Amino acid sequence: MSSAADSQRSLISRVTELVLGDRAAANRRLVEGYREQGISESTAELIVADLSSEAAVRAHLHQDYGLDEDEVLNPGHAAYASAIAFLAGALLPLLTIILLPIAWRIPITIVAVIIALAVTGGLGAKLGGAPIRPAIGRVVVGGAIALVVTWGIGSLLGVVVG
Repeated sequence: MSSAADSQRSLISRVTELVLGDRAAANRRLVEGYREQGISESTAELIVADLSSEAAVRAHLHQDYGLDEDEVLNPGHAAYASAIAFLAGALLPLLTIILLPIAWRIPITIVAVIIALAVTGGLGAKLGGAPIRPAIGRVVVGGAIALVVTWGIGSLLGVVVG
């Protein structure tokens, strides 16, 4: 996450240098971008001529990279969100282990884990604006594979639960 934020800041810096260093070239690139969006050349030139340097940097970032200068990734926020997601996803399986009779713990916990994976995968996709079904599928399949691998390693090492 930190490296992605660093990359974004570096990109913002390079675009700022481009705009401040050769405003005419930067303006030509913006006009071309607006033309590709279907705006007439004369209108695009009027728009670009009216932009301040700061607005031109923002326009380049948005047009060329889909990036907003105010939305640089924040590793602290990502860590906090991951911690909350981990706790929320672990709550249902933890409750099944604590509350159920021994005979039911393992099978019901497996079901609880799959449900928790589906809920957190779907919620993450919805919050991120991604398609929900594929996200749920990826998270559930990945989680199920992790369960099987963990069980397999435990079996190979002779570790028995239950």
